[in-house]
Amino acid sequence: MCDLVPLAGEYPARLGLEQLYGYMVRNSKEYGVLTTLREWCFARRESGGRFYIPPMFGEFDSASDGLTLGAAYEGYYAPQGFSIMQALYYLSAIAELTPNLDERPIEGVPGQVELPRADPT
Repeated sequence: MCDLVPLAGEYPARLGLEQLYGYMVRNSKEYGVLTTLREWCFARRESGGRFYIPPMFGEFDSASDGLTLGAAYEGYYAPQGFSIMQALYYLSAIAELTPNLDERPIEGVPGQVELPRADPT
C-alpha cells in the first residue's frame, strides 16, 4: 500500500523528509535513514523526484521488547523478525553496492534539476 503525501500544506514530518531527500539528491544516494531519538526508518529515492519511505519504527521498552507506550500511542511499528542493528547493517551493505544516482527530471529527460538553497532566516 502506498500513501501519498501532499506537496503543499503543513504536516509534522515535512521538514525532516525534505531535508533527507535534499541530502540524498545532493550526495547522489539512493538509500537513506531517517532517525530521531525515538524512531527510525529507511528511505529510497528514484530519479525524477520519487521518494519512498515506510512508516517509522518506534522505540522499544527493553523490559518487554514491545514499543513504549508513547511510541505505540503515536502509531509507530515494532520491527518483526529483525533488530535495528541488523537492518542498519543490511542497508549499509546495499548502499555500498548501489552506484550513485543522479537526479533527472521526471521520465528521465536529460536536463538540469535546480535545488534552491534554504532560506537563511
